[in-house]
Amino acid sequence: MSSKDGNNEVTKAQLTDAFRSLSGGASRISKAAAPASPSMVAIAVAVSVGAIFVVGYLRGRRRSSIIEIKRL
Repeated sequence: MSSKDGNNEVTKAQLTDAFRSLSGGASRISKAAAPASPSMVAIAVAVSVGAIFVVGYLRGRRRSSIIEIKRL
């Protein structure tokens, strides 16, 4: 960024303009991604819960032993 008066000082107006341009771009990106966000989060949660259930189920089967008792 170059200043208009020839010295190397950055003015408050220059900083404000730069931050506004950054926040404007971020808000446009977030608005574009907003419609897909809830469905992606729901799918990610469902897959995570399913994976945790399967891992827990398999771990439980490995640790539990089957004892068969027969009466004569």
